[in-house]
Amino acid sequence: MEIQVSTKEGASVKVNYDIGETVNENVNLFGEEVCNDALRASLILRVQGRVRSMINSGKAEAEIQEAIGAWKIGITTRKGVSPTEKIKGLYGKMSVEERNAVLKELKAANSRAAV
Repeated sequence: MEIQVSTKEGASVKVNYDIGETVNENVNLFGEEVCNDALRASLILRVQGRVRSMINSGKAEAEIQEAIGAWKIGITTRKGVSPTEKIKGLYGKMSVEERNAVLKELKAANSRAAV
């Protein structure tokens, strides 16, 4: 298998490495323990990525645990993020000054809408 690797600095190298096409081929090449370790590492990264996404969207720990407990890796359940969830996620990343400025703008916009 050809694998291309690039660095942040722009260097790029292509190498060939024998990686099987099936689980059985990889077990024959590397052994069960290596394959299981690699699989576990990959699965942990997927769970961490999903949890990180939920943290960034403002979900509570209990809600995250419930979602992760019900999630089956490999089954995609894409849901659009609601505008409220998106705002909560962005708001949580703002400094106090940025939050105050946003609240001021929202209050002003709300006052204009009520007139």
